[in-house]
Amino acid sequence: MMKYCPNCQLSVGGAFEYCPLCQNELIEKNQDSVSVGNDVKNGEDIENCKDINDDLKDANYYFPDCDKLKTQSFWYKLQLFIMCAATFICFVVDFLIVYDREIHFSLIVLLWVVGFQLLLNKLIKRHSLPSYFIFYISIYIGVLLLPTAYYLHFFSLCVDYIIPGICMLALVLNFIFCMLDTTGNAMVYMLCNILIGLLPSIILIAINGMAPLMWIICMMVNVVSIFALVIFVGPKVRNEIVKRLNF
Repeated sequence: MMKYCPNCQLSVGGAFEYCPLCQNELIEKNQDSVSVGNDVKNGEDIENCKDINDDLKDANYYFPDCDKLKTQSFWYKLQLFIMCAATFICFVVDFLIVYDREIHFSLIVLLWVVGFQLLLNKLIKRHSLPSYFIFYISIYIGVLLLPTAYYLHFFSLCVDYIIPGICMLALVLNFIFCMLDTTGNAMVYMLCNILIGLLPSIILIAINGMAPLMWIICMMVNVVSIFALVIFVGPKVRNEIVKRLNF
């Protein structure tokens, strides 16, 4: 059962008896009478506490249960152990068993393991907005693909087809979640996705006078997305730009 700290105005989960922040005694949200330190002296104060509890019963800020944190920590450590062990085994096989002077696949494995850990740390420390996940997953995959493709000799294929394909897929998914979003927090990732999808096409056309077909298609998809945003949710786009640029 969730408890409440009237001093910090926070809901606290778990078996805490005192607030982890101010050490004030916690009260249960559904109890009729409570005693909170020396602040609650009479029935009027109790009614005030009950009113505050009712007003904040849907609050989203709370301290998660310690058992839940321990479980999450265990699974994180388990996957980290598996990744480290797999990387070490790859290095042993690559350099000691099937040594190849030209291509060492274990270096690619190490690159992706490090990238995955950085991405995982970023994702688990932030909110669970789908647009946030899609945006950063696509960014990390694109960044990791470039050195991988260069090392394994399919760089042109990656730049001309795979990267713009990832940009378009992320754009379509972000557009869907942006239209369904009710918090207003998905718009910034949609706009950043559009910017990333447009810049390579514009740069390639400015330098070479042309761009690969997939980048041209990606540019068209991004421009059409801009039209859709302006027509259907124009005020939200303007407000987001003003907020981010501090106009």
